[in-house]
Amino acid sequence: MKKPVSLLQFYLMAAWLAFGYCAPASAAALSCHGYAAENINFGNINLLDSTPVNRIAQISYGCDNGDQPTEVLLCISAGPSPVSLSYDPRYMQLVDTSQSGSLAYNLYQDAAATTILGSTGGAAAPLAFITTIVPYYDEGSITIYGRVAPFGQAGSPNGYYGAALPLKLSYMANETGANCSSPKLVLGQTWSLQVETFVTSQCHINQTSTLNFGTVPGLLTNNVDGASAINLTCTNALPYYVGLDNGQHADGAIRRMQGPNGYIQYELYRDSQRTQRWGNAGDNTDKAPGTGTGSSQAFTVYGRVMPQTFTSSGTFSDTIVVTVTY
Repeated sequence: MKKPVSLLQFYLMAAWLAFGYCAPASAAALSCHGYAAENINFGNINLLDSTPVNRIAQISYGCDNGDQPTEVLLCISAGPSPVSLSYDPRYMQLVDTSQSGSLAYNLYQDAAATTILGSTGGAAAPLAFITTIVPYYDEGSITIYGRVAPFGQAGSPNGYYGAALPLKLSYMANETGANCSSPKLVLGQTWSLQVETFVTSQCHINQTSTLNFGTVPGLLTNNVDGASAINLTCTNALPYYVGLDNGQHADGAIRRMQGPNGYIQYELYRDSQRTQRWGNAGDNTDKAPGTGTGSSQAFTVYGRVMPQTFTSSGTFSDTIVVTVTY
Protein backbone atom coordinates (compact mmCIF):
# COMPACT_ATOMS: atom_id res chain seq x y z
CA MET A 1 0.00 0.00 0.00
CA LYS A 2 1.41 3.39 -1.07
CA LYS A 3 2.00 6.00 1.58
CA PRO A 4 0.26 9.33 0.72
CA VAL A 5 2.54 12.35 0.18
CA SER A 6 1.68 15.46 2.09
CA LEU A 7 0.75 18.26 -0.34
CA LEU A 8 1.46 20.83 2.34
CA GLN A 9 4.99 19.56 2.77
CA PHE A 10 5.62 19.89 -0.99
CA TYR A 11 4.38 23.45 -1.12
CA LEU A 12 6.49 24.45 1.87
CA MET A 13 9.59 23.02 0.25
CA ALA A 14 8.90 24.93 -2.96
CA ALA A 15 8.43 28.12 -0.98
CA TRP A 16 11.68 27.50 0.87
CA LEU A 17 13.53 27.04 -2.42
CA ALA A 18 12.03 30.21 -3.90
CA PHE A 19 12.81 32.47 -0.95
CA GLY A 20 16.20 30.96 -0.28
CA TYR A 21 17.64 32.01 -3.69
CA CYS A 22 18.87 35.58 -4.27
CA ALA A 23 20.12 36.81 -7.67
CA PRO A 24 23.33 38.92 -7.67
CA ALA A 25 22.79 42.70 -7.47
CA SER A 26 23.35 44.49 -10.78
CA ALA A 27 26.24 46.99 -10.95
CA ALA A 28 25.23 50.68 -10.91
CA ALA A 29 25.60 52.47 -14.24
CA LEU A 30 28.46 54.95 -14.63
CA SER A 31 27.24 58.54 -14.71
CA CYS A 32 29.43 61.69 -14.88
CA HIS A 33 28.71 65.40 -14.88
CA GLY A 34 30.89 68.49 -15.08
CA TYR A 35 30.79 72.23 -14.51
CA ALA A 36 33.08 75.26 -14.36
CA ALA A 37 33.72 76.32 -10.80
CA GLU A 38 34.81 79.78 -11.90
CA ASN A 39 34.75 82.12 -14.88
CA ILE A 40 37.81 83.60 -16.57
CA ASN A 41 38.38 87.28 -15.84
CA PHE A 42 41.51 88.71 -17.44
CA GLY A 43 41.20 91.88 -15.36
CA ASN A 44 42.39 95.23 -16.75
CA ILE A 45 44.36 94.94 -19.99
CA ASN A 46 46.67 97.50 -21.56
CA LEU A 47 46.63 96.91 -25.31
CA LEU A 48 49.79 98.98 -25.74
CA ASP A 49 51.69 96.36 -23.73
CA SER A 50 53.03 93.37 -25.66
CA THR A 51 53.03 90.99 -22.67
CA PRO A 52 50.34 88.24 -22.89
CA VAL A 53 47.79 88.12 -20.07
CA ASN A 54 47.14 84.60 -18.73
CA ARG A 55 44.39 83.20 -16.50
CA ILE A 56 43.21 79.71 -15.50
CA ALA A 57 39.89 78.06 -14.70
CA GLN A 58 39.15 74.77 -12.98
CA ILE A 59 36.69 72.39 -14.66
CA SER A 60 35.21 70.22 -11.90
CA TYR A 61 33.59 66.83 -12.48
CA GLY A 62 31.84 64.15 -10.46
CA CYS A 63 30.98 60.54 -11.31
CA ASP A 64 28.54 58.06 -9.79
CA ASN A 65 29.82 54.50 -9.98
CA GLY A 66 29.12 50.95 -8.92
CA ASP A 67 30.99 48.98 -6.26
CA GLN A 68 34.10 48.43 -8.40
CA PRO A 69 36.75 50.95 -9.54
CA THR A 70 36.10 52.04 -13.13
CA GLU A 71 38.55 53.59 -15.56
CA VAL A 72 36.77 56.33 -17.48
CA LEU A 73 37.59 58.60 -20.41
CA LEU A 74 36.45 62.19 -19.85
CA CYS A 75 36.26 64.71 -22.72
CA ILE A 76 36.02 68.48 -22.13
CA SER A 77 34.87 70.40 -25.21
CA ALA A 78 34.72 74.14 -25.89
CA GLY A 79 32.79 75.43 -28.87
CA PRO A 80 33.91 78.10 -31.33
CA SER A 81 33.44 81.80 -30.76
CA PRO A 82 29.65 82.38 -31.06
CA VAL A 83 30.02 85.44 -33.30
CA SER A 84 32.87 84.47 -35.64
CA LEU A 85 32.45 80.67 -35.35
CA SER A 86 36.25 80.44 -35.18
CA TYR A 87 38.47 78.47 -32.81
CA ASP A 88 41.62 80.50 -33.39
CA PRO A 89 41.15 83.11 -32.24
CA ARG A 90 37.97 83.34 -30.23
CA TYR A 91 36.53 86.79 -29.53
CA MET A 92 35.02 88.81 -26.71
CA GLN A 93 32.66 91.61 -27.73
CA LEU A 94 32.63 95.17 -26.43
CA VAL A 95 29.63 95.61 -24.13
CA ASP A 96 28.79 99.18 -25.12
CA THR A 97 25.82 100.37 -27.14
CA SER A 98 27.60 103.53 -28.34
CA GLN A 99 30.38 101.73 -30.25
CA SER A 100 31.44 98.28 -31.38
CA GLY A 101 34.63 96.33 -30.92
CA SER A 102 36.03 92.85 -30.42
CA LEU A 103 39.05 91.45 -28.60
CA ALA A 104 40.78 88.20 -29.51
CA TYR A 105 41.54 85.57 -26.86
CA ASN A 106 41.72 81.81 -26.64
CA LEU A 107 41.47 78.79 -24.33
CA TYR A 108 44.20 76.17 -24.18
CA GLN A 109 44.78 72.68 -22.80
CA ASP A 110 48.28 73.56 -21.55
CA ALA A 111 49.97 76.37 -19.65
CA ALA A 112 52.32 77.07 -22.56
CA ALA A 113 49.29 77.93 -24.74
CA THR A 114 50.30 75.58 -27.55
CA THR A 115 47.20 73.33 -27.77
CA ILE A 116 43.84 75.04 -28.28
CA LEU A 117 40.85 73.65 -26.39
CA GLY A 118 38.34 72.63 -29.06
CA SER A 119 35.50 70.20 -29.60
CA THR A 120 34.78 66.97 -31.45
CA GLY A 121 34.65 67.57 -35.18
CA GLY A 122 35.99 71.12 -34.80
CA ALA A 123 39.20 72.72 -36.00
CA ALA A 124 40.72 72.05 -32.56
CA ALA A 125 40.42 68.87 -30.46
CA PRO A 126 38.73 68.53 -27.05
CA LEU A 127 40.68 67.92 -23.87
CA ALA A 128 40.76 64.14 -23.24
CA PHE A 129 41.97 62.52 -20.06
CA ILE A 130 41.59 59.12 -18.39
CA THR A 131 40.97 58.72 -14.68
CA THR A 132 39.92 55.91 -12.35
CA ILE A 133 36.60 56.43 -10.54
CA VAL A 134 36.49 54.81 -7.10
CA PRO A 135 33.38 52.86 -6.02
CA TYR A 136 30.07 54.67 -5.62
CA TYR A 137 31.17 58.31 -6.17
CA ASP A 138 34.32 60.21 -7.09
CA GLU A 139 35.11 63.78 -8.10
CA GLY A 140 38.04 65.87 -9.31
CA SER A 141 39.05 68.82 -11.46
CA ILE A 142 41.26 69.70 -14.38
CA THR A 143 42.74 73.06 -15.37
CA ILE A 144 42.16 74.96 -18.61
CA TYR A 145 44.15 78.04 -19.59
CA GLY A 146 43.06 81.38 -21.06
CA ARG A 147 45.24 83.95 -22.79
CA VAL A 148 44.85 87.42 -24.31
CA ALA A 149 47.76 88.62 -26.46
CA PRO A 150 47.51 92.45 -26.59
CA PHE A 151 50.06 92.85 -29.39
CA GLY A 152 48.33 93.90 -32.61
CA GLN A 153 45.00 94.64 -30.88
CA ALA A 154 45.53 98.31 -30.02
CA GLY A 155 42.74 99.16 -32.46
CA SER A 156 40.13 97.80 -30.04
CA PRO A 157 38.41 100.63 -28.09
CA ASN A 158 38.66 100.80 -24.32
CA GLY A 159 35.79 99.39 -22.28
CA TYR A 160 34.32 96.15 -20.91
CA TYR A 161 34.44 93.03 -23.11
CA GLY A 162 32.71 89.72 -22.51
CA ALA A 163 31.68 86.41 -24.07
CA ALA A 164 29.77 83.26 -23.08
CA LEU A 165 31.54 80.20 -24.45
CA PRO A 166 29.65 76.86 -24.59
CA LEU A 167 31.38 73.97 -22.79
CA LYS A 168 30.40 70.31 -22.38
CA LEU A 169 31.66 67.20 -20.61
CA SER A 170 31.24 63.77 -22.21
CA TYR A 171 32.39 60.40 -20.90
CA MET A 172 32.60 56.66 -21.46
CA ALA A 173 34.16 53.67 -19.73
CA ASN A 174 37.72 53.37 -21.00
CA GLU A 175 38.32 50.52 -23.41
CA THR A 176 40.40 49.72 -26.45
CA GLY A 177 39.94 52.45 -29.04
CA ALA A 178 38.12 54.81 -26.69
CA ASN A 179 38.40 58.42 -27.85
CA CYS A 180 36.42 61.66 -27.86
CA SER A 181 34.85 60.78 -31.24
CA SER A 182 33.50 57.39 -30.13
CA PRO A 183 29.76 56.79 -30.65
CA LYS A 184 29.71 55.31 -27.13
CA LEU A 185 30.49 58.70 -25.64
CA VAL A 186 27.73 59.94 -23.30
CA LEU A 187 26.92 63.63 -22.82
CA GLY A 188 27.23 64.42 -19.15
CA GLN A 189 26.74 68.19 -18.88
CA THR A 190 26.64 71.41 -20.89
CA TRP A 191 27.15 74.92 -19.52
CA SER A 192 28.56 78.34 -20.44
CA LEU A 193 31.92 79.69 -19.40
CA GLN A 194 31.93 83.46 -18.96
CA VAL A 195 35.05 85.21 -20.27
CA GLU A 196 35.58 88.91 -19.57
CA THR A 197 38.12 91.73 -19.38
CA PHE A 198 38.37 95.51 -19.29
CA VAL A 199 40.53 97.34 -21.83
CA THR A 200 41.98 100.41 -20.15
CA SER A 201 42.55 103.82 -21.73
CA GLN A 202 46.24 104.22 -22.53
CA CYS A 203 48.61 106.59 -24.28
CA HIS A 204 52.34 106.07 -24.80
CA ILE A 205 54.80 108.68 -26.03
CA ASN A 206 56.96 106.70 -28.43
CA GLN A 207 59.53 109.30 -29.42
CA THR A 208 60.34 113.03 -29.45
CA SER A 209 62.90 114.71 -31.66
CA THR A 210 65.17 117.64 -30.82
CA LEU A 211 64.15 121.07 -32.08
CA ASN A 212 67.41 122.55 -33.38
CA PHE A 213 67.40 126.18 -34.50
CA GLY A 214 70.86 125.73 -35.96
CA THR A 215 73.74 128.20 -35.96
CA VAL A 216 72.84 131.87 -36.07
CA PRO A 217 75.58 134.22 -37.32
CA GLY A 218 75.79 137.74 -35.90
CA LEU A 219 72.80 139.42 -34.26
CA LEU A 220 69.23 138.07 -33.96
CA THR A 221 67.54 140.62 -36.24
CA ASN A 222 65.07 138.22 -37.90
CA ASN A 223 62.89 135.29 -36.88
CA VAL A 224 64.69 131.95 -36.75
CA ASP A 225 62.30 129.03 -37.19
CA GLY A 226 62.62 125.31 -36.56
CA ALA A 227 60.43 122.23 -36.05
CA SER A 228 60.45 118.91 -34.27
CA ALA A 229 58.09 115.97 -33.83
CA ILE A 230 56.23 114.11 -31.09
CA ASN A 231 55.22 110.54 -31.86
CA LEU A 232 52.66 108.74 -29.67
CA THR A 233 50.14 105.91 -29.65
CA CYS A 234 46.76 105.97 -27.86
CA THR A 235 43.95 103.45 -27.52
CA ASN A 236 41.51 103.53 -30.43
CA ALA A 237 38.74 106.15 -30.16
CA LEU A 238 40.31 107.69 -27.04
CA PRO A 239 40.25 111.54 -26.96
CA TYR A 240 43.45 113.09 -25.62
CA TYR A 241 45.45 116.34 -25.41
CA VAL A 242 49.18 116.90 -25.79
CA GLY A 243 50.64 119.68 -23.66
CA LEU A 244 54.09 121.32 -23.47
CA ASP A 245 55.35 123.01 -20.30
CA ASN A 246 57.33 126.27 -20.29
CA GLY A 247 60.71 124.61 -19.91
CA GLN A 248 63.41 124.75 -17.26
CA HIS A 249 64.44 128.40 -17.68
CA ALA A 250 61.12 130.21 -18.22
CA ASP A 251 60.54 133.73 -16.94
CA GLY A 252 56.85 133.41 -16.07
CA ALA A 253 55.20 132.33 -19.32
CA ILE A 254 58.19 133.36 -21.45
CA ARG A 255 60.22 130.37 -22.61
CA ARG A 256 63.98 130.82 -22.57
CA MET A 257 67.06 128.87 -23.57
CA GLN A 258 70.04 129.24 -21.27
CA GLY A 259 73.55 129.95 -22.59
CA PRO A 260 76.99 130.65 -21.13
CA ASN A 261 76.12 134.13 -19.82
CA GLY A 262 72.43 134.69 -20.40
CA TYR A 263 69.21 133.62 -22.10
CA ILE A 264 67.54 133.67 -25.49
CA GLN A 265 63.75 133.85 -25.68
CA TYR A 266 61.86 131.47 -27.96
CA GLU A 267 58.33 130.12 -28.41
CA LEU A 268 56.57 126.90 -29.46
CA TYR A 269 53.40 126.69 -31.57
CA ARG A 270 50.77 124.20 -32.73
CA ASP A 271 50.47 125.62 -36.27
CA SER A 272 52.95 126.32 -39.04
CA GLN A 273 51.92 130.01 -39.12
CA ARG A 274 53.09 130.18 -35.51
CA THR A 275 49.98 131.95 -34.24
CA GLN A 276 48.72 129.29 -31.76
CA ARG A 277 50.99 129.02 -28.75
CA TRP A 278 51.48 125.46 -27.50
CA GLY A 279 51.14 125.28 -23.74
CA ASN A 280 49.86 123.05 -20.95
CA ALA A 281 46.81 124.82 -19.52
CA GLY A 282 44.60 122.88 -17.16
CA ASP A 283 41.52 123.54 -19.31
CA ASN A 284 43.31 122.13 -22.40
CA THR A 285 42.69 125.32 -24.40
CA ASP A 286 46.32 125.67 -25.58
CA LYS A 287 47.09 121.97 -26.00
CA ALA A 288 47.03 119.93 -29.22
CA PRO A 289 43.92 117.69 -29.33
CA GLY A 290 43.79 114.21 -30.81
CA THR A 291 41.83 110.96 -30.93
CA GLY A 292 43.59 107.63 -30.64
CA THR A 293 43.62 105.12 -33.47
CA GLY A 294 45.61 102.34 -31.81
CA SER A 295 48.45 103.18 -34.20
CA SER A 296 51.31 105.66 -34.09
CA GLN A 297 50.37 109.34 -34.54
CA ALA A 298 52.73 112.28 -35.11
CA PHE A 299 52.48 115.93 -34.05
CA THR A 300 54.74 118.69 -35.35
CA VAL A 301 56.08 121.26 -32.91
CA TYR A 302 56.80 124.61 -34.59
CA GLY A 303 59.46 126.73 -32.90
CA ARG A 304 60.58 130.32 -33.31
CA VAL A 305 63.36 132.49 -31.93
CA MET A 306 62.27 136.12 -32.18
CA PRO A 307 64.58 139.11 -32.92
CA GLN A 308 66.33 140.13 -29.69
CA THR A 309 69.64 141.11 -28.22
CA PHE A 310 71.76 138.72 -26.20
CA THR A 311 74.93 139.15 -24.23
CA SER A 312 77.18 136.33 -25.43
CA SER A 313 77.74 133.67 -28.05
CA GLY A 314 77.67 129.97 -27.35
CA THR A 315 75.23 127.08 -27.20
CA PHE A 316 71.78 127.79 -25.75
CA SER A 317 69.35 125.02 -24.75
CA ASP A 318 66.22 124.18 -22.81
CA THR A 319 64.23 121.02 -21.92
CA ILE A 320 60.47 120.77 -22.45
CA VAL A 321 58.26 118.22 -20.70
CA VAL A 322 55.58 116.65 -22.92
CA THR A 323 52.35 115.61 -21.18
CA VAL A 324 49.49 113.58 -22.66
CA THR A 325 46.14 114.00 -20.88
CA TYR A 326 43.28 111.54 -21.54
